[in-house]
Amino acid sequence: PDAVLLQEVVADTAARAAALLGRTTRADFAVAVGPGPEPVVGERDDQVVVRNTAILLNRATMRRVGDAGFIASRYLSRDASSEFRPRIKEHAHCLARTASGKIDVPLVSIHFVTNEKFAASTMGFCYKAQWVRRVTSFLETRYPPGDAPQLPVIGGDFNHRRCVKRRERPDCEVFPFWFALTAQHGFTDAVFARHGASAESLAVQAKEGKRIDYVFVRAKIFDASHDVGYEARRGEPGFYSDHRLLWALVEPH
Repeated sequence: PDAVLLQEVVADTAARAAALLGRTTRADFAVAVGPGPEPVVGERDDQVVVRNTAILLNRATMRRVGDAGFIASRYLSRDASSEFRPRIKEHAHCLARTASGKIDVPLVSIHFVTNEKFAASTMGFCYKAQWVRRVTSFLETRYPPGDAPQLPVIGGDFNHRRCVKRRERPDCEVFPFWFALTAQHGFTDAVFARHGASAESLAVQAKEGKRIDYVFVRAKIFDASHDVGYEARRGEPGFYSDHRLLWALVEPH
């Protein structure tokens, strides 16, 4: 891969993922944007600040341009579940450029909180729609198009299924976050673009009937998929995560 978006990592595990990828592919991967040694990095306005996302780049094909950082998603303390302290989640972002200099790739690695953190799950649905609008607006402002074609990517663990009904279907009623990204901001759900023609094809991509991990792009999509054959559990041979790898092969429109 040219770029890898990681979630639920700290500095050591992001670096290890880069090393393992390098060993497996014989490419040189670097942590372009990384978290600290622990996921909790402090408190802000009496909320816990969690930073556990990262971005890896293949040094042979991509380079980081300019400063990188984190964009925060937060919610009102009064909307938090009484069982969890409210938390601010920080999502890694950077601008990558192909080695040829011909394509700019703004990247964001997403890891939203689960809906159980809210006083009611409907609050989570509303907040995540707000957050994706904020992320898209941030990308457009922070990384405006230049001379090179631009290929924005927002990917990761949204902790949010696409369909209001639990089992995903092509023609379902969709949640606001998905509508906002696709219909309002011009992004394409790469897996849905490749596998959304039938419920059977989507079912192969979904785990327990739903998807919560996504790669959204403004791009031409050649192919995309979850690692559909992966079923390893923690402690078993071949285990790499409790989420299946999700990949997409794309190019600018």
